[in-house]
Amino acid sequence: MFGKEFKKLRNEQHISLTKAAENVTAPSTLSRWENGQIEMRFDQVLELLNNIHISPLEFISITSFSSHTPFIEEIDKAVKANNSLELKQLYSKWIKIYATTLNIDDLFNAAMAANFYSSLTNIDLLPSKYVKKLETIFSDITYWNHYYISRFGNCLDLLSPRAIYGLSILIVNNISETKNSGYEYFIDTFDTLLNALTSLIETDPAKATKLSKKMSSISLSKYSLYLDIQKQFLDAILLYKATNNKQRVLEILNAVEALHRADFYEELKNIFNFLTNV
Repeated sequence: MFGKEFKKLRNEQHISLTKAAENVTAPSTLSRWENGQIEMRFDQVLELLNNIHISPLEFISITSFSSHTPFIEEIDKAVKANNSLELKQLYSKWIKIYATTLNIDDLFNAAMAANFYSSLTNIDLLPSKYVKKLETIFSDITYWNHYYISRFGNCLDLLSPRAIYGLSILIVNNISETKNSGYEYFIDTFDTLLNALTSLIETDPAKATKLSKKMSSISLSKYSLYLDIQKQFLDAILLYKATNNKQRVLEILNAVEALHRADFYEELKNIFNFLTNV
């Protein structure tokens, strides 16, 4: 994704591929990154920016990514309407595009459509070779910006428990940089980690327990009350699944009910019912 913006900035300054890649990477590798076919390490991106006389802060400002793209809006509309046919059509469209372009953004689009289709139907559309490609792309990320957090969170139903756990640990380890990038970004990141934890509670409680302990090292402010409650509730579900003791679950539900947040109360009840097959 960011390669396209880099290319635009390079061309605006009439800097050749060879000059821009100097002492960093091969011109052919830079070209592939600019065309969205590979990812570049964060330290290499910083060096490349220096070669085209753009500061990291300028680049971040220029390439700030909004999650509300037309494609995301199409996905949201189909999910809210429980329209599995529309999701399948979106998947077919973007996987065909990816086969032609080999652009990572196009693979992400196909994967997101397949992810929500799987959520509605329990049917996997994305072939295993593409799932492995996704896991490799995520594993190679050195800086978890908002774009990658969003893509990871919207592909959870496709990834193996091992991949979800490993990638979530990478995100937790990167959390200090996330906090420095702004409160809203931090909230989105922690919410994605909660979704990953929820997925692991369903598929691999042992890994969920490890991730939960790791997440406990993240300090939440008083403005993150509902995230804190949701984390505590997921921990209570883990305890219930291990001991069949529902006391902590009920305590949290009663506390939320006392806050007069019926929507949040119902959300937590639905999570409990889903994860415990009640």
